[in-house]
Amino acid sequence: MHKTLNSHVRAILYLATTISLLSVFAGCANLEKINDFASNAENGAAGFETLPVTFQSLCADNCREKDIDSGKLNPSKCDCTGEHLADSVDFLFYKTINGYLAGLEQLSAGKATSYNFDSLNDQLTNLKVPPAQAGAYTKLGSILTKAITDGYRRNKLKTYIKEANEPLQILLHYLRSNIGTSLMIKLSVNKSKLENDYLDLLKNSRGNDFEKRKIIEEFYAKEADFENRLAELKAYSALLQTIAQGHQQLTDNVDKPDKKSLETMLSQYASNIKDIRSQIQILEK
Repeated sequence: MHKTLNSHVRAILYLATTISLLSVFAGCANLEKINDFASNAENGAAGFETLPVTFQSLCADNCREKDIDSGKLNPSKCDCTGEHLADSVDFLFYKTINGYLAGLEQLSAGKATSYNFDSLNDQLTNLKVPPAQAGAYTKLGSILTKAITDGYRRNKLKTYIKEANEPLQILLHYLRSNIGTSLMIKLSVNKSKLENDYLDLLKNSRGNDFEKRKIIEEFYAKEADFENRLAELKAYSALLQTIAQGHQQLTDNVDKPDKKSLETMLSQYASNIKDIRSQIQILEK
C-alpha cells in the first residue's frame, strides 16, 4: 500500500516538476524574444546620432546659400536659435527613448537597469516643449528612475512595459514626425532650390556643350546626395514606427497565455528593424 502511495506521490511530483520546467523554459524563450526586440530597437534608435542633417545644419546651409547668391565673401551671422532648440528637444527625447529600451534589454536579461535621467531632466526647463510631450517625457523618466531605485528585475518586467507604453508612444510619434515630416520638408525645399539654381546656370551658360555637360553632371551628383539623405530620414522614421508598433504589440499581449504568438510577433518586428538598419547603413556609405 505504502509502495503504491509513494509511487503515486512520485508521479505527481514528477508531473508538477515537468510542468514547472516547461513553464520556465517557455518564460525564458519569451524573455529571450523580448530581449532580442529591445536590443535591436535600441541599436536601431541609435541611428539618430548619425542622421545626415539636422534643423540647425539646414539653417546654416540656407544662410550660406544666401551669401553665395549675394556674392558675399564674408559669411553673414546666421540666427539658427529656433533650429538649435528643435534639435535639442529631439536629442532629449531620443536619449530618453533609448534609455528605456536599454532598460528593457537589461531587465529582460535579468539584470538591474541603470540610467542617469537627472542630467537630461535639467535640460527640459530650458527648452520649449509642448505640454503633452513634456508630460510624456517626465513620466517615462520617472519610470526609468523607479526601475533603478526599486531594483526592478524580471518579475517587474510587465509593470515596466505597461507603464511605459503610453509615454513611449508619444515620444516616438513626436520624434518620427519631426524627422520624417518636418526635417524632410525642409530638406526637400533645399533640393528644389538646387534644381532652380542649376537651371539658371544652364540658361546663363555661354552655350558651350562641354560647360553645359559639367553643370549637368555636377547637378546630378548633388541631386543624388539629396535623394540619399531624404531616403535615410525616411528609413529612420520607418524604423521608429516599427519600434512603436512592436512595443504596442508587446504591451497588448504580454499578459496573454499564448507565448508562442508573442514570440513570433516580436521576432518579426526585430527582423524588420534589422532590415531597416541595414538599409540605413547602405545609404550612409
